[in-house]
Amino acid sequence: MTNQRNTKKPKKPETAREYLDRGVKRFNAGDLEGAIEDYTRAIGMDPRLADARMKRGIAFHQAGKYAPAIEDFTRALECTRKDTHLMNYEITFKNVKILIHRAAAYNAKDEYRKAIADADRAVEILESNSRCYYREPDYRPALLQLAYAWMKEGDKEDNIRRKLHYYDEAIHNYESYASAVKEDATARFHLGFLYFQKKEYVQAERNYAIAVSIDEKFANAWFGLGLVSIARAKWGNAVGYFSKVISLQKEHPNAFAGRGHAYFQIKKYDLAREDCEKAIDLNREGDWVQSIKPPRSVLADIQEIKDKIMENLANYRKVAGPDADVQTAPDGDGPWTAESELDEIIADCTKAISETPLDVVNYFKRGDAYVGKGDPDKAIESYNEGIDLEEDNPVLWKKRGFVLLLKGEEERAEEDCLKALSLNPKDAQVRDIMDEIQKKKDEAVGGA
Repeated sequence: MTNQRNTKKPKKPETAREYLDRGVKRFNAGDLEGAIEDYTRAIGMDPRLADARMKRGIAFHQAGKYAPAIEDFTRALECTRKDTHLMNYEITFKNVKILIHRAAAYNAKDEYRKAIADADRAVEILESNSRCYYREPDYRPALLQLAYAWMKEGDKEDNIRRKLHYYDEAIHNYESYASAVKEDATARFHLGFLYFQKKEYVQAERNYAIAVSIDEKFANAWFGLGLVSIARAKWGNAVGYFSKVISLQKEHPNAFAGRGHAYFQIKKYDLAREDCEKAIDLNREGDWVQSIKPPRSVLADIQEIKDKIMENLANYRKVAGPDADVQTAPDGDGPWTAESELDEIIADCTKAISETPLDVVNYFKRGDAYVGKGDPDKAIESYNEGIDLEEDNPVLWKKRGFVLLLKGEEERAEEDCLKALSLNPKDAQVRDIMDEIQKKKDEAVGGA
């Protein structure tokens, strides 16, 4: 017996219910236009068919046509109330579902007050009607729409007190929802956002962490953890979290800006600069998350620090001489390596002083390093200790005189330089310092 292909065409719908059923199949197959067409035919045949109205509303919503979706849900409510074939609890149950769908459409249309009214009514019905409640064992969809609407209403509110009230309402409903739905990462993310807005950073961190434990690739939740870390001044954590975001979304300007901000705080200035420049390149408009310092401001701060370090290094070279120079970065672009070398000099000299306290060289080398670090007070303190040991050492008087000049104490600086000249009249460097002192005095007189 030979198999023959069945060429029989599907039966064409003839009744409103048959068009409704075919519409459902088309909807489930992803054919929104076909589903809407069938639902429309069903409604044309039976305008009181609430299911067709509701399902067409859902299809309109899926297609991004929120106004006709809302219109269909509103008409579906009217039809359900008039359906004499339904028991009262069935009417109530259908009304709840329609209200939830209409609330979702209002949320999508940014009409949050109307969404709140619908979702709140759905929750109220579910809590007060036991038969309906048992048909729908929980009211998670209503809570979700209600929570979202309160959150968005709070987002657009300028009055801080009212904004926080709306956020409290959103948190209450999201917490109720999340306690029932354990694996909804988005709800946890929204809770993290809401707690962050209320500056309840521990709770914000907890909910963001739950979100990424549910969905490890949830970049925005990792970003939220980065913002919490910035707010709590946990800079190393912030670097790690923003790096995770960048690994998931390689062109996330705010993640680069946040990591640049964090690198700046832990004094990794070259890395901070790279990230901030990348952030600006990705976002020329310059619209940044409020919690993150704008990258252009970070770059300006880095330049200011760099200029100050270079100024301190120039002073260090003057006071220490060319033989005691430290190295800047190989490319000449970052003086940060000199900073660490100066720290090593200070640590080494302090250790040497504890072991051989009479060796005066360690006192002035340590003082020189403090000049390079931009700390003239500690430099003078170190020179003082050396002078106490060797009062006739002209180098220490000269160095202290130079640092006093840096501090703007010209009179004391001149006294030290005169003392240095009395001990070593041939020191040309001291005479240069004296000339600088006189110039400062003349400027002061001219300014007056």
